[in-house]
Amino acid sequence: MNLRHEQNKLFQLLEFTTGLVQLNFIFFITLLPVITIFPALYALTAVTRQWSVHQDYSVFRSYIHFFKEALQYHLKFGMLWTFILLFLLFDFLIIRHIETGQTFLFTGLSIVSLSFLAVSVFLFPILSHYELKKKMPSS
Repeated sequence: MNLRHEQNKLFQLLEFTTGLVQLNFIFFITLLPVITIFPALYALTAVTRQWSVHQDYSVFRSYIHFFKEALQYHLKFGMLWTFILLFLLFDFLIIRHIETGQTFLFTGLSIVSLSFLAVSVFLFPILSHYELKKKMPSS
């Protein structure tokens, strides 16, 4: 029985677990202002991608770096995405008070909302994985 090898696995598990706790803590802090939802999600996926690629479980410095990067490059898109999300939620609240055609409207809005959420689930990992250029090169 190799005790050093088992301790090494235990310490790796503890390091990963504390990294997750730290990441969740800083994520919820940066999520509090509503307009930073998109940069916070971008930074969250970028840090977890860095963990899987580099096996480096540093949290705060990496998260702040990716969060600032997202604020710099994706803030306008994030505010648009947040506006669409709030618009869909507001529509659900309005539909609750309509008496005629509520089922039809609710079904249509549910399909649009599920599509929006499906695109969102794939959007954040793609943006954190690929570097997108802001301007198209002229031909």
